[in-house]
Amino acid sequence: MITVKLIAKTDVGLEALASHAARTCYNPQLPEMGNILNVKGQLFDTGHHTTLEHNHYTFAIDGLAVGDVTFGLHLCHPFYNTDQRSGRFCMDMFANPDRAHFEAYIAEFWPEVNPELRRKAVDYVMFAAGLFTNNQDAAVKAAEKAFAEERPFYPENNRAATCRKIAQEQLRCLVPIIFPTGLDITVDFITLVSMYKNAWTPVMRYVTAQMADQVKAQDPLAAAVFSTVEQSGEDWAPDMIKSVVDESRISRPSLELLEYDSDVFTLPKAGDLHPIDSLHFSPRFMDMNASMFVTGVELSLATYGQDQRHRTVRRSTPFFTGRFYVPPVVVEAGLATCADDVMSLWLALCAELPPTLATNLAPYGATVQYVKTAPLNALLHEGGKRLCWNAQEEIYQLSRQLVATLEAKGAGEVAEFLAPPCHLTGRCGEGGRYCGRPLDEATRQRNYYPARKV
Repeated sequence: MITVKLIAKTDVGLEALASHAARTCYNPQLPEMGNILNVKGQLFDTGHHTTLEHNHYTFAIDGLAVGDVTFGLHLCHPFYNTDQRSGRFCMDMFANPDRAHFEAYIAEFWPEVNPELRRKAVDYVMFAAGLFTNNQDAAVKAAEKAFAEERPFYPENNRAATCRKIAQEQLRCLVPIIFPTGLDITVDFITLVSMYKNAWTPVMRYVTAQMADQVKAQDPLAAAVFSTVEQSGEDWAPDMIKSVVDESRISRPSLELLEYDSDVFTLPKAGDLHPIDSLHFSPRFMDMNASMFVTGVELSLATYGQDQRHRTVRRSTPFFTGRFYVPPVVVEAGLATCADDVMSLWLALCAELPPTLATNLAPYGATVQYVKTAPLNALLHEGGKRLCWNAQEEIYQLSRQLVATLEAKGAGEVAEFLAPPCHLTGRCGEGGRYCGRPLDEATRQRNYYPARKV
């Protein structure tokens, strides 16, 4: 059901490379490769783990739920690189849903759920998937209308396909995050050991065990290390704020700037930001790594998954608000009541199911709250990506709120560079993916971040 395959690894053995790294620290000349230490006893057991971070492994994983990435592999540690199948672009993810897959997935990883309750959960998944499938035409019409108003210069030959993609992207707010996805993930050895030890959901325990088994088969030292490490077996899932469940369930993405320090801002040039971001790599900008911006946000799971891509930003534990974000195209298509129907069914299931499974059944539109802490360099990098009109609508709305807040607090110089390349240069940085919005000087000077629907 879930496949985990080791597809690439460091071409020097774990023991040999760790020994070389350790001996380099304590010898006046570079050591010869192959002069082996007792790596487990001298390095792993004693906590000298940087020497074991040189070996990297890349896995291709397929068939796990989106929720097992968002609230599992991507949740809290920054020591990985992944490329995940996009829920924005790969809409086949949601076409022709396989009821038998969801039945088997729940039975495999949550065997304590009885057949009747499992059927009820899958009925909900299929109902939500039907709403997504059956309302495509209405969503596409709403997207086409907004697209014509907002993006007058978009190439005509790509317009129909792009409007359909945007309609599906926003309509997926109705779809639960238990739909299967795939990704490539690269981790170093100690990160893998730590992920294995701390895995907090049934699926994460299975996936990290599969990863560990394949590495152990490649390297005797890995087998020796993993033989001394046990999985915690403790489950974790986000809390739900009970007090707001019965209030208005419809919310907007929101951002509150809690703390900020712009005193050490060093004026960059456009070439310092795109296409190579130099802010984290040049001594000229080092002071900005100590200048922290703290924000509190509420956003949907669709955008939370996007937000996790910025690993230089730290995040607090997320919790469910009991509310739902309905994107503009879904509202314009008259489908907001569908969102309320999905939310009602999911909240009812939350009271009956194990929390890790209930989390995986949350719709993409369900919102979470958390606190973000970002150095100024990370903030500027994030802004350059999220204020681009190729970013999804909701995450753009959050970033434009931050720009407006900074300007109101007298940090307009920072806000000016919290910007995509086109704002700074007048030229699209996306090449053939130009969004079609006006880029003239008057627009760039007047209001470059209007509210948008698509």
